Amino acid sequence: MKKAYGKTPALFFLLAAFFCSPLTSEPAVFSPELKSRLELAQKDEEISILVSLSDKVDLHQINARDKSVFRSTAIKALRERASVAHRPIKNFLESKRASKIRPLWLINGIAVTVPASVIEELGSFPSVEEIRLDRTISVPVVAPGISAVTEWNLNSIHAPELWNLGYTGAGVVVANMDTGVDANHPDLANKWRGGTNSWFDPHSEHNTPYDVDGHGTQVMGIIVGGDSGGTAIGVSPGSTWIAVKVFNDAGQASYSAVHEGFQWLLDPDGNPDTDDAPDVVNNSWGLGESVNECVTEFETDVLALRTSGIAVVFSAGNSGPYPSSSVSPANYPESFAVGAVNETMTIASFSSRGPSACGPDTYPDVVAPGVNIRTSDMTFGGVFPDSYRVVSGTSFSAPHVAGTMALLLSAFPDLTVSELELALKLSALDLGALGEDTAYGSGLIDVSGAYSLLLNPSPDISAHPASLNFGRVKEGRVSSRQSLIVANQGMGNLMVNTLTTTGSEFNINSDGCSGRLLAPAETCAVEVVFAPTSGGEKSDELLISSNDAEQNPYPVTLNGRGIERYSLEMSTAGTGAGKVISDPAGINCDAGCSQLFKPGTIVNLNASPEAGSSFGGWSGCNWSSGKTCQVRMGRDKEVVATFDGPSLTVTAPNGGEAWTSGTFKKIKWVYTGRPGDFVRIELLDGNAVVKVIAKGASGGKGGVGRLIWFVPRTLPDGKDYRIRITSTKNDAYRDVSDQSFEISP
Repeated sequence: MKKAYGKTPALFFLLAAFFCSPLTSEPAVFSPELKSRLELAQKDEEISILVSLSDKVDLHQINARDKSVFRSTAIKALRERASVAHRPIKNFLESKRASKIRPLWLINGIAVTVPASVIEELGSFPSVEEIRLDRTISVPVVAPGISAVTEWNLNSIHAPELWNLGYTGAGVVVANMDTGVDANHPDLANKWRGGTNSWFDPHSEHNTPYDVDGHGTQVMGIIVGGDSGGTAIGVSPGSTWIAVKVFNDAGQASYSAVHEGFQWLLDPDGNPDTDDAPDVVNNSWGLGESVNECVTEFETDVLALRTSGIAVVFSAGNSGPYPSSSVSPANYPESFAVGAVNETMTIASFSSRGPSACGPDTYPDVVAPGVNIRTSDMTFGGVFPDSYRVVSGTSFSAPHVAGTMALLLSAFPDLTVSELELALKLSALDLGALGEDTAYGSGLIDVSGAYSLLLNPSPDISAHPASLNFGRVKEGRVSSRQSLIVANQGMGNLMVNTLTTTGSEFNINSDGCSGRLLAPAETCAVEVVFAPTSGGEKSDELLISSNDAEQNPYPVTLNGRGIERYSLEMSTAGTGAGKVISDPAGINCDAGCSQLFKPGTIVNLNASPEAGSSFGGWSGCNWSSGKTCQVRMGRDKEVVATFDGPSLTVTAPNGGEAWTSGTFKKIKWVYTGRPGDFVRIELLDGNAVVKVIAKGASGGKGGVGRLIWFVPRTLPDGKDYRIRITSTKNDAYRDVSDQSFEISP
């Protein structure tokens, strides 16, 4: 009895987690090509379109380690989301005499043919995200090859070495999306998985495997072909195959057919509870008319398959030798793009080059044999069973990688897609420029090397960039932060212990790596700054300690130049208060501060006394005038600004005088600030007040005060007299004669 899916309460709540995003209210976007077509179309003209709905399922939210459970959950979520979202759209389309309505649940879209007059109305649905033409692509043209050394391609990637270990791809299912496969070929016949879940023709032209062109048969021969013709042709002869005939008999594939093909590959039998999806999918086709463009039409499909544990391989394209000749979908970050080399391990002239138009990833990822490759060809219904052909093109380099992945999966069944891809890139034979480049990518795949890497996984630390150069930084300043990415390029876990610098002028500003355990291909980030304490060229090393036995610690070179500067120390003196400001800026203080200036700088200092204080003068200047001081920075300098605060000082009598009673004597004082308009003047004998000379004498003018006093005859003789003067406004303004004076008859 078949289990009904999507009915249990547990699954209901699981799926509900993915249905949290509301229906969008954004208006539909019509692609430029569709707009142009609609402007010229008659109202009743039928147009094939693709409709994308906005309510998507995020497969990354699925928390299932088991691959089969993940796929089952994903398929159910995708189908359920599409079922709900498609219903009103489908009802509308059926009411408008639409034809060829096909649900694309993998991307939450619909393929349909409708009268032009209906499209505008269709775009008014709030759930419609985009409407575009259902375009077509043509099957790649096969370049004929010439006879070459037997099995050179298989030997160059070391496939026989894995066969000799007993790994031939057994138990692994590979698929291709192509022109079909000639199942009558003796190298392919007994390797078809068989059944309705192993062949899909979205054009409904053939119910069983068939190939009228030969391209798909040639591709499949390189993946799983045997040695029926006397020599081996396939990389993974023990694997079984399934196929999507995405190109019709006329050699055309609509975008909708491609979407249907990807969709079928995730769930070939239509039952999410049976895991019959392939392990690897080969795509020896691309949007060749859109060179150096990022056409994201199929990115959601590729991402869905990859996230579900299916490796997706693409031919890099035949638009070389020009740089920036990548094609989609091979240039998607989720795809694994394969370029082509010849027997001399030289990049084929036709092989597309990077960089990728879809982002910073290396393009192609790797290269494989793609020139003069002997493989299976059409048998015309079995009439010519011994049918082989020598071909060239990246269409035939890609299946070498698909076959290699199948071989590795037969040896390590639990490998993830990321681990497969990483093993191939890390073990690749570096060709061309040192390291990854835009012609060879990581290099020529090496099946045996990848196997060894996976058999004995170890961490491999790397850092990018390999060195940091901070340029010129002024002494005493801190540079802008520079980032360093630490990566684990090995197949084992990398334990990053500590990060240290050997000196004091380069410092770790932010450490996101120390104590981190990095899985293969995982990264962490560090930020470093440069703070020179003196001038001159500076260098240091950032040492990264880890469990990478071959590179511990891993050094990163740090370089920078300190721009020497002299210190200007600014301080104030005196009883008053004020501020000093410099031009150029840097000094702005009222007590003491310092600033570094580059040699030869002329610094102008300007003094500003506070209310109640006055400027007294400078010391340490090269030149000064009033409240301005100029300093030329040829060495470290110290400058002092003096500010005089509010004060009152008795200047006469000031001690030692002998005054005679009955005479007139001058009492004098000086002041700074604003002591007030009047002062109190007293005569002291010791500390006792013996006479108030004036209760409110004029405070003075211009900083000087005077009073002519008649010395009374009634005062007793004495030698311990002093004068005390106090401001009547603020008794803080007060002074007493420094020394005593004498009064006599």
